[in-house]
Amino acid sequence: MSEIKPFDPSVPQDEVDRLFRKLKDTRLPQIPVVPDADDDYGQFLNDFSWPDAQKQISKWYHYTTEIENLKVYFIHEKARPSGSDQPSFDLVVPSLPGSCWSQGAPRGWTLQDTARIYDVLMKRLGYKTYVAQAGDWGHWVVRELGSGRYDACKAVHTNRSTTILLAFMMFIGEEYQELADPNLKTATLENKQFNHDVCTMLPLYFFTPPPIITSMLCYYNNARHEVYTKFNAKEKNLIRVPLGVSTFPYDAFPVPEKGAETTTTNLQFFKEQDHGGHFACMECPKEMVNDIREFFPRFYKP
Repeated sequence: MSEIKPFDPSVPQDEVDRLFRKLKDTRLPQIPVVPDADDDYGQFLNDFSWPDAQKQISKWYHYTTEIENLKVYFIHEKARPSGSDQPSFDLVVPSLPGSCWSQGAPRGWTLQDTARIYDVLMKRLGYKTYVAQAGDWGHWVVRELGSGRYDACKAVHTNRSTTILLAFMMFIGEEYQELADPNLKTATLENKQFNHDVCTMLPLYFFTPPPIITSMLCYYNNARHEVYTKFNAKEKNLIRVPLGVSTFPYDAFPVPEKGAETTTTNLQFFKEQDHGGHFACMECPKEMVNDIREFFPRFYKP
């Protein structure tokens, strides 16, 4: 059995210097590409502190282990007393293969394969039973964990039922803005915490060993967007453990309750939030925590 190894997420200073050097050397358009767009690209270069971000990242407990010849990187935090009657949970937060410090998977690797190694990870950490929560691509992982093929998984919750460097950073930033709730004004330059969080996430694609392309293989190796509905509704892909769904109005594909019912035999919790978007854990962390605390304890006791 492969051991669990503590992992140091510190980024060498020469890599940090290289990133900032490449950004400074980027040739920008002479005129705005988008009408009325500001030409101030200094948010990351001038207002963001990587040392502060590094300190924030390093306060968590980081580990790696090898499963099926893949190095899997994850954060593992033990539950802390909440000081109230609210339930608390241990957290195991792995990076998908090819993302962050997790090793890139071989060609043809699907998110169903990822679910299999995550089940191994949980058992390796000593959990005889567990519950799983995720959105976006992680949604497909928890769907598989909740398929009934993994006895240890007792319930799942999801908030979604269905230069190049600078260009990529602009693309990700645009995605955060487009799929955020405009009424909350979280994805704005004025929201320093939101911008700090986005700027902290972006360099990890540059600093960590797997290139950004490996994290995008899930678009190629898994079900295409146009067949999501049919894929989810297939008998073998139905979620059979208790399912909880939180949906947010500004998500890319807000899911109605009837839609969620077509993907499971066991919908036990459904809540339509009146605000929030695709990145709900960033925009609406309290609402997400409250939903999880309301749903999971009905089917799982830590």
